[in-house]
Amino acid sequence: MEKTVKKSFNIHGMNCSNCALTVQNSLKKTQGIKGAYVNFATGKGIFEYFPEIINEDTIIQKVKTAGYKAEADIKNSADSMFKKESEYWKGKLYPLIFAGAPLIIISMWHMFFPHLIKINMSYIIFSQFMLATFMIAVSFHFYPNGMRALFINRAPNMDSLVSLGTGAAYIYSLISLVLYIFKINIKGFEHFYFESSGIILLFITLGKYLESVSKTKTNESVRKLLEFAPKKVIVEIKGKMTEISADDVKKGDI
Repeated sequence: MEKTVKKSFNIHGMNCSNCALTVQNSLKKTQGIKGAYVNFATGKGIFEYFPEIINEDTIIQKVKTAGYKAEADIKNSADSMFKKESEYWKGKLYPLIFAGAPLIIISMWHMFFPHLIKINMSYIIFSQFMLATFMIAVSFHFYPNGMRALFINRAPNMDSLVSLGTGAAYIYSLISLVLYIFKINIKGFEHFYFESSGIILLFITLGKYLESVSKTKTNESVRKLLEFAPKKVIVEIKGKMTEISADDVKKGDI
């Protein structure tokens, strides 16, 4: 009987438990994979496979085909992975705040301060359009990931919801803007929702950043806790109590 190998991989780009399930099911269907388990909370996937049929590079490529990135798990690599993820979302968050703050003020100005300063409606609309377009460009990664999950993997995830919601609001507003410019009146296109698409992206990214920070701190705490685990244990071997490494303990040992 062919021997199997069980290895752990860090999986990047997962946004929810459904993402983990997508990777897991994709690998289970792959020839040469005996077992697959992916955990969203830890960002890890454990795969048992036949090395004569499939290797690490092929597994990484299969994860990539599913819409995510993978790398072999080495000691303390999870710490680095979560820190990189935190820095990534921080880099996305700052420009979104920079554009989102004025977008909120401009879009709500006429509601809260209608008599303070009169601003031409055209300026308001075009300002919202430019700010929202900038925010969508910064957050563009949501769209290919979400559409791939929806139409190719047929397993919609959080990116799918974000891309559909913000994309619908932006495209509707874009059509309304074109009609406004050419002074064409079509019922149902009298409003603009540029601020909705931009602000949703801002708060989703804020949530992603806070989640990544929480994961980093949790992973560090768990790692430090595991350092207190005993390195040696005493088991009974052929009637004698013998000290062995904790890594060598097998199921059924006493």
